[in-house]
Amino acid sequence: MKKVIIGVVMAALVCVAAVAGAQTAEEWYDKADDAFIAGDYETAIEYLTKAIERKPECAECYSGRGIVYYYSGRYDEAIADYSKAIELTPEDAVCYLGRGGAYYFLGRYDEAVADCTKVIDLDPEGFYGAYNIRGMAYDELGRNNEAIADYNKAIELDPENPVAYSNRGISYRSLGRYDEAIDDFKKACELGQDEACEALEKLEE
Repeated sequence: MKKVIIGVVMAALVCVAAVAGAQTAEEWYDKADDAFIAGDYETAIEYLTKAIERKPECAECYSGRGIVYYYSGRYDEAIADYSKAIELTPEDAVCYLGRGGAYYFLGRYDEAVADCTKVIDLDPEGFYGAYNIRGMAYDELGRNNEAIADYNKAIELDPENPVAYSNRGISYRSLGRYDEAIDDFKKACELGQDEACEALEKLEE
């Protein structure tokens, strides 16, 4: 009888321990955030997957995993997660921006333009990156003047960021507007972008 009682007590203790060790979606999300900050992307993905298992309708979890996939260069998987997040929260501009960037890196430029345009429609002044990514997509589509207009807006929103100056310089160079390209590469170089310094040297040779 004692053995039976001891067995029941031990089983109960195991169950209590299991419940105590279980973590919520929010706790897994926070652990994933720490892993991502530490540069441990695989662990972050693992933890976010656990968060999704516990809370399948967690848009933030899909968006967060999409970000990690994006930084890992796993753009197809990033698009899938951003798309799920958008399905759950269709007015979240951040998800459209992330998916637009992933589309860009996969060479799906029209889709990148569409997503960045959605970001701008939702928040015209809030996302420097939407104008910059859409500008890069326009450049790839040969729509250089539209790209320049987007870089102008990106610079207006964040005048100390060298990326838009450098990208606008590339657009000007493509159009044969070399003096303007030199000015932009020079500005980007002054702001610390090494690639712009190299482009400037080549144009000034």
